Amino acid sequence: MRRFINQPGVLFPLALLTFAACDERPQETGPPDPIRDLVAGAANDSTISLVWTSPRISAGDRLIVYHVHYELADSTAADSFEYVPTSVTPQIIDGVSVSGLRRDTEYAFTVAGESEEGGIAEASNRAAARTARDSIPPDPILDLRVLERRDHSITLGWTAVGDDGIKGRATRYDVRYARNGTAPFNFNAATQVHGVNPPFQSRAADSVTIDGLQQNTPYTFAVHVFDEVDNRSPQPGLVQAGTLRVNLEWHVRKDGLGDTKTIQAAIDSASLYEGHTVLVFPGIYHEAIRFRGANVQLKSAGGPDVTTIDATGLESSVIQIRNGEQRQTLVEGFTITGGVGSPPQPGGGRLGGGILILSSNPTIRGNVVRRNGRVNAGPTISTNWGGGIYCGQTPGNSGPIIGASPLIEGNTIEYNQSRSNCCGVGGQVFGAPVVVNNLIRWNIMFSEGDGAGIWLHSALAGTVVRGNWIEGNVAYDKGGGLMLYSLAADAILDIEDNVFVDNLSMGLVNDSQPGWGNGGAIWIGGAPSLVRNNTFVGNQGSAIERGLGGSILVSDADGSIIERNIISFTKLGGGIYCTRLTSVVVRDNITWSNMGGNGTGVCAGWSGVDGNIEVDPRFCDLNGHDFSLIPNSPALSHPAGRIGARVSGSCEVFGEATRVP
Repeated sequence: MRRFINQPGVLFPLALLTFAACDERPQETGPPDPIRDLVAGAANDSTISLVWTSPRISAGDRLIVYHVHYELADSTAADSFEYVPTSVTPQIIDGVSVSGLRRDTEYAFTVAGESEEGGIAEASNRAAARTARDSIPPDPILDLRVLERRDHSITLGWTAVGDDGIKGRATRYDVRYARNGTAPFNFNAATQVHGVNPPFQSRAADSVTIDGLQQNTPYTFAVHVFDEVDNRSPQPGLVQAGTLRVNLEWHVRKDGLGDTKTIQAAIDSASLYEGHTVLVFPGIYHEAIRFRGANVQLKSAGGPDVTTIDATGLESSVIQIRNGEQRQTLVEGFTITGGVGSPPQPGGGRLGGGILILSSNPTIRGNVVRRNGRVNAGPTISTNWGGGIYCGQTPGNSGPIIGASPLIEGNTIEYNQSRSNCCGVGGQVFGAPVVVNNLIRWNIMFSEGDGAGIWLHSALAGTVVRGNWIEGNVAYDKGGGLMLYSLAADAILDIEDNVFVDNLSMGLVNDSQPGWGNGGAIWIGGAPSLVRNNTFVGNQGSAIERGLGGSILVSDADGSIIERNIISFTKLGGGIYCTRLTSVVVRDNITWSNMGGNGTGVCAGWSGVDGNIEVDPRFCDLNGHDFSLIPNSPALSHPAGRIGARVSGSCEVFGEATRVP
């Protein structure tokens, strides 16, 4: 039968209790007597303890080992191991603990002794026991705080806790609020916030915005955390905050009927205050914008289809945010185009064609960042890094490193170009960016670069790439869709619920170092990453035969986990290539029709074991790029749960799912 857990460990032998007497044995040599009093009992949610009386053996013979066999109670899967007894005396109490089991699952066990001369005994009686249900709740949130106050909403932030205490990843939040009054706050009676996103990985920064509040009103907010079996954190995180009066808005209109005709003039005025809004009415604004350090919200009144900031001919980034602005600083609802980047210091190469973010943590939401960047012969006049959006530390800073951890959410980032790394979004971040629910497509680099869609170098713990549609990006070297690299000792980089389609890494720089180039969809290096519930279709590791890692390449990232992904229709380079590492977990994935095989390199042997299966995932409409799943898809019935990204389409519809074109 197929193995279903890792090889168990023997935790400890039970105390040995000698019986007062034992019967005589016949003189002929035969196998040990069968064990007839095997008893099994759960020790915790992953361990079951076994106890039995050691068997009688022939005179002069010696008991050398026990054979312990166990299986699911329904006999669908089994495993076994050997246990060397600590004492060979017959008719004493002996036992062993079997670890690494599934929680809340029933197992059946048999034990057979083996002697030196007599061989293996008949199997014992069958003893069954169920592992304990998870009883460890998530830790409480201890740092619930207010990130932003507005007139009708408040944004809360906190550090995510785990599934069991601080370990793992919790399942859901219960966020509630009530107006402050004379009565104490009552969690059960408070108003529940619906549509809260699932928790991030433990220790990552998490947040929620509560809308629909009354202005100039004090509230109490509370957050409880739950795991997958609804264990609740012992007490909720609590914080009090009041909404603001209606913020002052600065109106920008092309017809002169607003407060100003230019966006920059409005930002300069709004920057004299904290938290003011610049509202831009429809039109094409030919200017390059620079924030001044105050947390100003820059929003369009009509959305990106009718409101454009165009920096063509201005030899600059379209928008620069580089004075320590925080999450409250917002750019929302614009088409951003025509930028070629700005030198971070005199004489340097240009960074950030569309948006340049240095040592700041703003929110970039709901924009179309299109056709930015320039590639010429000289590095000082080309867009070196970050055709669409560049985020990172301020180069040349002699003080402590202050990176960038922006929230980049719900944008379309397309047709951008750069001479080197990062055509779409990213940079040498030295921070923990959160890149969620974006459409990142058709970005291309022309020489010596990585990460055409997303390039996150020097990323820190808390970095998240989730819910994005990443398509048709072309990297000159490695990471066509995503290049993610970190040397931070505590970094766990989260890549989840994304769709990677038709991305290409050409591997043309490090062709003398196998494994450094390629990674058609994803190249991961340095710190471990969690690659979970993504869908890979039609990605390619190279334009030539030496391509490696058509969908995923893992290099120097020991401890990475690749699970519950659909890896399909890879055009060249195989599904997953691993190199320069000793341990990577590849489990519960579905593979199909990958040119070059499913696995290559040091992790070549995972296909067909540990829940990995090769089967058609049965997309709704492959040719039409509808990667939702038909009702009888094997990705919906896998024992590990759903496989692949949640994609809204003709066959499935989600309220919150990976963004689709």
